[in-house]
Amino acid sequence: MAQRANLQAPEIRQQMHECPDDLNLNKHVRTEVCAAGSDKWRDLGIELMGQVAAADLDVIKVDNPGNVKACCSAMFKMWRSGPYEASWRQLLKALREVSLFQLAGRLEGLLLPSAESSAKEGELLQSSQVFSITESSIGEKEANDIADVLCHNTELQELYLYNNKIQTASAIKIAKALQKSSSLTKFSIGDNNIGDEAAGYIASFLSHNIQLQELHLHNNSFQTAGAIKIARALQNTSMLTKFSVGGNNIGAKAAGYIANVLAHNMQLQELYLHNTNLQTAGAIKIAQGLQNTSTLTIFTIGGNDIGDEAADEIAEVLSHNTVLQELHLNNNNWQTAGIMKIKRALQNISTLKTLQW
Repeated sequence: MAQRANLQAPEIRQQMHECPDDLNLNKHVRTEVCAAGSDKWRDLGIELMGQVAAADLDVIKVDNPGNVKACCSAMFKMWRSGPYEASWRQLLKALREVSLFQLAGRLEGLLLPSAESSAKEGELLQSSQVFSITESSIGEKEANDIADVLCHNTELQELYLYNNKIQTASAIKIAKALQKSSSLTKFSIGDNNIGDEAAGYIASFLSHNIQLQELHLHNNSFQTAGAIKIARALQNTSMLTKFSVGGNNIGAKAAGYIANVLAHNMQLQELYLHNTNLQTAGAIKIAQGLQNTSTLTIFTIGGNDIGDEAADEIAEVLSHNTVLQELHLNNNNWQTAGIMKIKRALQNISTLKTLQW
């Protein structure tokens, strides 16, 4: 279990190692888990209790047909009362594993103080393996405080800084502090306002973290040059399972570099490339980079002005996949011929839950 500073906030008096009570689960977690999808509660249960709990979770589903709230309640009761590590720490980790990042961030905001005061807890955080400040406001002053902590931390494995209104200058300060980091497995700095000037610094420390498993850079202000720098830094990475760069105007040229990264990461599970201005040429490159990947469960490539010329390559990727759950192809320039090619490739995928054209 990753080590983390054990801090409190007024709204939740329990420490992170204590078991979440039913009241706080109702107030902060259960409602949003239910709203996230009909089977999201089950996915979360697997993360909390392991695959050995799958059969019991299936029984819960049978006993409560169509009642997601009841299923979710029964799952949490099973987790809290069973031989599991029922802690807030474990719950935060599991929420992120099932892509409920915003919920995890909000919940963590109740467990941890503000960005400024968290960063000043230097003695507690300098040996932490997980550092998270999310959905706050990190300006240059807070960035300096955070950088002071991170530059002394040689054990950091997970860093979550998404949705903090981070500007380019602040991102540079934080990235400079991470230059000696070599143990990062998860890095999330999406939903900020970071531009290409910071990309070189981010790329520099990423190049030393070849064990990286998750990289979330979505919804920033990266352009082609910045995306190329970051992709080059990932050339020796082969363990990526989640990669998100959606909402950045990276263009078709950067797609070729990203495709090279994808070709080396054949265990990729989630790929978010929506609204990146790939166009048809870029989509073809991405699909070519995925030709040996059969593990994708989520693939978003909507809003990219992609035409039928890319349909063959995308269909080829999909034809090797039997575990895909979400596919987002919306807001492109598909015609009937391209749609039919992709639909034929999806015929053998029984796991698909979400398909957007």
